[in-house]
Amino acid sequence: MSTPRLLLLEDNPSDIEAIQALLMDCGMDYELLRVDTYADFAAALETQEVDLILAKYPMPGFDGIAALESACDLCPDVPFIFVSARLGEELAIEMLKRGATDYVLKQRLGRLVPAIQRALQETEERRDRQTALRDRTAAEAALRESEARFRHLADTAPVLIWMAGTDKLCDYFNQTWLDFTGRMMEQEMGNGWAEGVHPDDFQRCLNTYVTAFDARQPFKMEYRLRRFDGLYRWLTDRGVPRFTPEGEFLGYIGSCIDIDDRKAAEAELRESEERFRTLADNMSQLAWMADSNGWIFWYNHRWFEYTGTTLEEMQGWGWQQVHHPDHVDLVTTYFRQCLETGKTWEDTFPLRGKDGNYRWFLSRAIPIKDKADNIVQWFGTNTDISDRKRIEEELRQKNAILDVVNESAPTPIFVKDRQGRIIYANPATLEVLGKSAAEAGQSHLIEPRV
Repeated sequence: MSTPRLLLLEDNPSDIEAIQALLMDCGMDYELLRVDTYADFAAALETQEVDLILAKYPMPGFDGIAALESACDLCPDVPFIFVSARLGEELAIEMLKRGATDYVLKQRLGRLVPAIQRALQETEERRDRQTALRDRTAAEAALRESEARFRHLADTAPVLIWMAGTDKLCDYFNQTWLDFTGRMMEQEMGNGWAEGVHPDDFQRCLNTYVTAFDARQPFKMEYRLRRFDGLYRWLTDRGVPRFTPEGEFLGYIGSCIDIDDRKAAEAELRESEERFRTLADNMSQLAWMADSNGWIFWYNHRWFEYTGTTLEEMQGWGWQQVHHPDHVDLVTTYFRQCLETGKTWEDTFPLRGKDGNYRWFLSRAIPIKDKADNIVQWFGTNTDISDRKRIEEELRQKNAILDVVNESAPTPIFVKDRQGRIIYANPATLEVLGKSAAEAGQSHLIEPRV
């Protein structure tokens, strides 16, 4: 406590000295402001901050009661002690009723210091209680306002919100939850909300909740909750523990988001992917998928069946292992160019089978783009064309032999189109016609029919 300021209303110099001497003898640290008229007294009350008032009774020219009343009006919390040479018991009681803190007879001035100390102590305690009361009242008001804001925000939030106490029982649900379930707050309180959880999900959710609660850890779980129309909808529920600033555990708060549409979309996607994989694994071609950078992350069953490899061996750029050494660099370079330009990739090259033999494949890959026209993946196929290549080679060889036969035959041999124009003539034919190959191409052996 700081040095108290005492306001002394006294006109007798000897009494003033006696009071000062008494205070000094008791070792009391104080600041004394002296006045001896009512006008100075009233002015001091209005302009000075004092911690205690000592007033003589009576004072010449005005009643001590007037001083008390002025003090009660201007500084009601400041203790007021009468110091009087003659103050009857009845008058003293009347003064106490009117607001005086205490009175001390000048004949027993030794009581003054204890009276002052007691009055100051009581005043300080009273002020502390008042401050604590104001703080508590303000804190309670702030808490009520905070709770009101929370409930307003919670009730207008587009998510389902719940709260539970330290006993694991739920004690709050926001309006969005109640609107979703179509139930009253009283029905959901405690464990009532669990009545709406799908029977197949209940035990799993309960285990997750209890385990996290006991460990004071956040949790996340998905379950189906019955809606007001009787339909079950999938929710994702996230709960976190609540603590006071001092670390005291208060319970949990959680929020739930309806993910039923997402679940349906995920199921549809899984079905679509399963249909795709079934189709891809049963197609006659080898097939694969790569990301936008060309990193292959999926092959169909035909690829592994032909190459005898595994995904671990082939993922990324592992496919180079089954390419022919004479072709792999050219294939890789061209593939990288298509990755950079976004151009559809097409190439022909041999791939090694699990038997060690190479077969020719026609390979194509197209870019798959998102809505913003960005390439997100590549889908490619490898079609076995070894038989076609063999047939083409056999045909080429046969044609070469036939050309030799035609060119060396002594008999004229020629081919004409529907209009009768010569489109091929061997040397024997050109000799008979007496024309060159270019001239023979403009000739007709017979006139075309009209």
